[in-house]
Amino acid sequence: MQTIKSENFFFLNDGSRLRSMEDLRSALRKMNDSTFRYHVNEERNDFYNWIKDVFNNFKLANKIKDVKNKKQMHSIINKALLDGKRAEKNQHMIKIVNAKQISQPAIERNVFLKKIKEVFQ
Repeated sequence: MQTIKSENFFFLNDGSRLRSMEDLRSALRKMNDSTFRYHVNEERNDFYNWIKDVFNNFKLANKIKDVKNKKQMHSIINKALLDGKRAEKNQHMIKIVNAKQISQPAIERNVFLKKIKEVFQ
């Protein structure tokens, strides 16, 4: 989860505070239609602006830019977060595989473990 400064928290018109994309995803599931329409309507899309300006996630922001349906927006954001977690997990696995591909076949166990620890620090 990406951490942001408190001055970049998003405050919904119902008083709720969002600190992350995960918070937004969760809020969209519970948010009443009135709150959603306040932030997303024909004149503006506050969530688009927040994702673009605070998280610098232009790809996701553009995907929701014209979305006016709460369930559809939740689905798009949920997919993006799940895809991001999968990509992060894959990167960790690649690091582990690369650490295993040590040129000396008879390397001691503790040297291998040390390399694995370095990958995750």
